[in-house]
Amino acid sequence: MWFRARTAVVAVLAMSLGAAVLAGCGDGGGERPIVRTAQVGRGTVGSAHDVLVMPTAAVTKQGGRSYATVEGPDGKPLKVPFGAGAANAELTEVRSGLREGQVILLP
Repeated sequence: MWFRARTAVVAVLAMSLGAAVLAGCGDGGGERPIVRTAQVGRGTVGSAHDVLVMPTAAVTKQGGRSYATVEGPDGKPLKVPFGAGAANAELTEVRSGLREGQVILLP
């Protein structure tokens, strides 16, 4: 059981960290920095199995609320509140506010 749970965590982290993209380079108007992204996926955090998770590094807290940064409709970063559940140093459970497969921006 531990191996299966650990495999799910590793799969989500690999998906998250492997999604880095280079945004807007070579557009003649100056290069933009590398944008690191992750996706909300399924994994295990503590005793919560097969739940939506995101990298803990992408979670910001303000006023007791948890936020994730996504690309807004205008292409600019947009801070979105979400319901956070169980968390550890690597992953945070997403209970509400974000959907599976949604791309989030990493700091």
